[in-house]
Amino acid sequence: RESKLEAVNPSGNMSRGKLKLNRGNRKEIIFLDDEDYNIYLSFVRNTLEFYKNFNYKLLCYCLMSNHVHLLLKTDSKNPSFFMRRLNSLYVKYFNSKYNYVGHLFQERYFSNIITSEFELIEVSRYIHLNPVKANIVKNATDYKWSSYNHIIYNKPIPTNHPYLHYNEILEIINVYMTI
Repeated sequence: RESKLEAVNPSGNMSRGKLKLNRGNRKEIIFLDDEDYNIYLSFVRNTLEFYKNFNYKLLCYCLMSNHVHLLLKTDSKNPSFFMRRLNSLYVKYFNSKYNYVGHLFQERYFSNIITSEFELIEVSRYIHLNPVKANIVKNATDYKWSSYNHIIYNKPIPTNHPYLHYNEILEIINVYMTI
């Protein structure tokens, strides 16, 4: 079941959004090589551009081998439209490339409710530390399929990757660091 998410921004205005989690069917791998990760990110970018009038914003992401975390914010349009298009594009690509048929994702994406700025930061931290907790890398800076290095170290985002609206997270971090 889909949950509404209220994300608070530094100006105090409430905006609708979603934390997305998509898991591979039977927890199977959904990214078999670097090209798959890059194609998925290009589909995220494409979907953001396709729905630009609905003001979807990607705040952060992490792509694991068998699941995806997206922190997506929107002002008005339900994020299910975004996820439906993104998943459809990627499944068609994946099934064609690997000559697969049927479901790639275990079920409809999972979403979580965010109720405060603090929780927004905690969710971002959870997303970025996922590869560390999974013992894939020792430090989040070593994982290339997340937005961590782009947000924390302002490293350039490859041109086919989605544009990140991470200033919202950084502004909240700055507020908490001055307290």
